[in-house]
Order: sequence, then C-alpha cells, then structure tokens
Amino acid sequence: MLPIVGLTVGFISTLIGLTTSAMYDGHSMLRVTPQTKRQEDHLRDLGKHQGVSFIGGDPLVGDHSHVIASPQVLDFVLESLKKFETEHLLTNPDVGRSIRSQKFRTRMNGDISWDAYYDLDSINQYLTVQSVGHPDLVTLTTIGKSFEGRDLLLFKINKGSTTKPIIWIDSNIHAREWISSAVGLYLIDQLLNSPDIEIQAYLDDFNFHVLPMANPDGFVFSHLTDRFWRKTRSNTSATAINGCRGVDPNRNFDAYWLENDGGSKDPCDLYFAGDAVFTEFECIAIAQYLDSIRANLIAYISLHSWGQNVLIPTGRDSTQIPEYNE
Repeated sequence: MLPIVGLTVGFISTLIGLTTSAMYDGHSMLRVTPQTKRQEDHLRDLGKHQGVSFIGGDPLVGDHSHVIASPQVLDFVLESLKKFETEHLLTNPDVGRSIRSQKFRTRMNGDISWDAYYDLDSINQYLTVQSVGHPDLVTLTTIGKSFEGRDLLLFKINKGSTTKPIIWIDSNIHAREWISSAVGLYLIDQLLNSPDIEIQAYLDDFNFHVLPMANPDGFVFSHLTDRFWRKTRSNTSATAINGCRGVDPNRNFDAYWLENDGGSKDPCDLYFAGDAVFTEFECIAIAQYLDSIRANLIAYISLHSWGQNVLIPTGRDSTQIPEYNE
C-alpha cells in the first residue's frame, strides 16, 4: 500500500454571496506587502484593532496580504501604513457592494448549477438526490454531528469492490470559503455524470469518500450573519471567557498542534487552535472516520480558497516527503 499523500488545494473565489446582515457596506479592501519584519509585526498588531481583519492569511514579509477596514477606521489604517512605509494598494472601495453583486440561490429540488452559491439545505438536498439517482454507486451517510447538531454528510462513491484504494476529499472546513464546497460538489458531479471516459476510469481504480461540508455551523453563520466568518461556532472555556466563539478546525487536529506558529492561543483570533487538540466535534468525527479507513486510504485532499496553491506535506517546515517528486 502506498503511503498516504495529503494535498491542500486553494482556489481564488470570484463568486461571493450573502443573504442577510453583515454586508460590509463601505468597508475597503487593501492589499498590503510588508518588506521588513518590523512592517510584518506592525500589520499583525493592526489586525487586532476593532474594524480591521485580514483575509486569506497572516501578513508575511515579501507576501501580499489583504486587509478589510471599516469606514470608521480606514483613515487610521492608511495613516498607520504610511507611518511604517508599508506598501499598500486599495483594491476594493466597497466590499459590501461586491458581495451583493454576486449570485446566490436556494434550491430544494436537488438541481443546482455551477454559476451560483447555495445554502446548506440546498447542498444537502443535492447530495440526497444524487445518492438516490445512483444507488449502485453512492452511499450517503453521516459520520458525526457538528457542535450545533448538524449532520456531517459523507458522500461515498464505490464502483464494485469497497476494498479499492480510497481518495478522501473534504471542503469548507473554513466557513467562508464557499468556493471550496462548490468545487467539491462539481467533482462529485463529474465522477457520477461526466461522459468523459478518462474521468469514469477513475472509478475503476479508486473509491472516493467526499465530505463537502466539514464545517456546517460556520457555513450557515457565514450565510446568515457574517460573510467572512471562518471558524466553527463552538463555545470552549477560553472562548466563553473572552466573549469570542469558534475554533479554526484546520488547526485543531492532533498533528504538530501549535508548532512553528501553526495556530494561535488567542480565542478571538481567526487562527485559534483551541484549548487543546480535538476540542471540536467536527475534527473528532473526521479523525475517527479516517482512522476507520486507514488501511485503504491513499490520498487526502482538502479544498480551500483564496490562493492559487497546491500545498503538500509537510506544512510545518521545509522537509520533503519521500513521494515529493511524484
């Protein structure tokens, strides 16, 4: 059996939608590029201010980051960037307007398109319809519950033998990364419905276990309350004390937890890794299921958004895995 190869795949999201309140009217998006450690540290401090948030990752020397500033703090942010001589560019003067200009739909008949975003009920209905329509290939099951009690639906595609090598795919572990679950659903559609012979040949060699919605609570919250919500919606002891909610589930697994600045201990931070490993119901369910299929699991693919990157192990340092050249 080949060693498990893990991939994190990122996409730039060009479709944004929202149904209700946190519309970010008048908020500006700036691209900032620190060239020194002093500028990087300043940007990290700037991100702690009320009305300032980073999208797509923490600032790093030499890399572009994007910050959203409310109208109330925009002048302060610009003056602060000027003071530290940090390269910056206004890329969007009204984030809320961009949000409202994009397509969002609700469908309860299981029929979705690939030019819009859908809410959780529409996504789950699509999975149900596809499973009913392909009873010889698909098993739709629940591997656990989220903090707020929502099902973690796993879509298993098995053609013939159930003992073939398994490719795991998950998406939307970060709530606001809607494009990731859209891609996950598209992969399901292609595997089941594409006439392409090469695509269908994959089903002869592999079984696919797809978790399109790894963070359903956060996803719903990003639709109904805050478009840029990233974490889960749990209340841990630390978050309750600080009045903040949620953990970054991608940083809550028992894998080099908090090593090399791989997360935050601050409950109000976007990258809060939790009070300890496996505080999040969603992470526990995923880990337990992966352990149950360990013998046949050969690939782990996690879909994310914002950057056009393919990330392979190991993420904690520059060590190359034996399969790196493959």
